[in-house]
Amino acid sequence: MPKAPKHFMLDPAIAMSLLDVTKEQLTDFDVDKHIGKINSDLIGQLMESLVYQSLIVYADALDAHLCHFRDSKGRHEIDFILQKGRKLILFEVKTNFNVKDSYVRHLNWFEEIAGEEYQISKVLLNTGQVAYQRQEDKVQVVPIAMLGL
Repeated sequence: MPKAPKHFMLDPAIAMSLLDVTKEQLTDFDVDKHIGKINSDLIGQLMESLVYQSLIVYADALDAHLCHFRDSKGRHEIDFILQKGRKLILFEVKTNFNVKDSYVRHLNWFEEIAGEEYQISKVLLNTGQVAYQRQEDKVQVVPIAMLGL
């Protein structure tokens, strides 16, 4: 699987503190009411950094590998891939409680091109309050707070 560098904040809590953003605000199901849409890219990076910190610990405990995917043209990206042998868990992180088809299109695309070579599970981590499985594509929708953040 080709890899491209992706960088995370070592301690996103420092940036959150400087921005006066609390963990509760960040994981609230309506994060925009606290921070405004103008900071959505930065908040997305903070959220991905927090998720990364949890997933890297889980990967280590499972003796698995954590990476991400971005195609060479930048058309498709998977925020995180947890790999152990032929098993892959694909993660998309969204700072929104809504679930739109566009949020999971990269997960579904990756599953389609991977074919039978891998056993794939797909997870959308969001700021919602309920975990469930989408029937149409078997994507697991999981509140970020369930990671223990």
